[in-house]
Amino acid sequence: MAFDLKRLTKLPVLISAGLAVLGWVLALLGALVAGAGSLVGFYIFYLLLVIVGVIGLIAYDNVKENRVAIVAFVAIGFNFIVSLCSVATYANGYFGLGCLSAGGIFLSIPFLYWIVLLGSGESAFDGVGTGFSLPSIQLPKVTITMPTKAAAPAPQPQQPPVAPQAYAAPQQQVYAAPQAYTAAPPPQPYTAAPPPQQTFQPAPSPQVAVPTQNYTAPEKSSPVPAPVARDIVVVPEVYKAQALYNYTANPSDPNELSFNKGQVLDIVDKEGKWWKARYVDASGAVVTGVVPSNYVTLI
Repeated sequence: MAFDLKRLTKLPVLISAGLAVLGWVLALLGALVAGAGSLVGFYIFYLLLVIVGVIGLIAYDNVKENRVAIVAFVAIGFNFIVSLCSVATYANGYFGLGCLSAGGIFLSIPFLYWIVLLGSGESAFDGVGTGFSLPSIQLPKVTITMPTKAAAPAPQPQQPPVAPQAYAAPQQQVYAAPQAYTAAPPPQPYTAAPPPQQTFQPAPSPQVAVPTQNYTAPEKSSPVPAPVARDIVVVPEVYKAQALYNYTANPSDPNELSFNKGQVLDIVDKEGKWWKARYVDASGAVVTGVVPSNYVTLI
């Protein structure tokens, strides 16, 4: 990772580093004034190495990979701080020892903070805002293929509508002329008969010629088929990861992969503690299996 001073400007990192440097300077001045022995000098020199190492790892963004080693060195340094404070506190009347005790108190605050934060696990970095890098969370890209429109059939030729003025033309007249109607015969007269035997004969109904009209039935258009729905293809995103350590697969589990430190793997699924990965071996074959997530890091 590249050195970046912006990682040291985060508020928790800036406060803890400032307290550590201030406490170390006070402890050094107190030890020089009081004329402390070589053991106190070794404690102060060791604390300086721990402070410089932690700040350097934060600036180079390597805290996550070396978290266990940092906790061990910081815990040893915290033990030295407690020893300095216990010796200087009970030696009253000496300015140098009082300054050494004050420096130890200032040093204990950031050291205790680092032990709690780094010793709580990788999940302790989430939401703390310490400036330590977190793995970037990338949402999987989903490719959605929309169903294509089915080709509509060619439109059937339809009879164009007749303009209104076409009915006025003589050749387009479909109704029969008035002379086409046949006059009805006159009704038969009533025949006089005696009252008991009088009969009534109704006149026949007039015969009317029904005009004929040319009618063309509209052609039925074929129904347009519904669009064919296709399956949505989801293409999972492949991540690149680099091995932090050498790992040998368990012989009893055929799904595990063996890899070397620094080897680049393709991560297909990074859910859980075991990630599904693949790589191309020396023979050119693609090997697929699972790898422990704490042995690799995303790049």
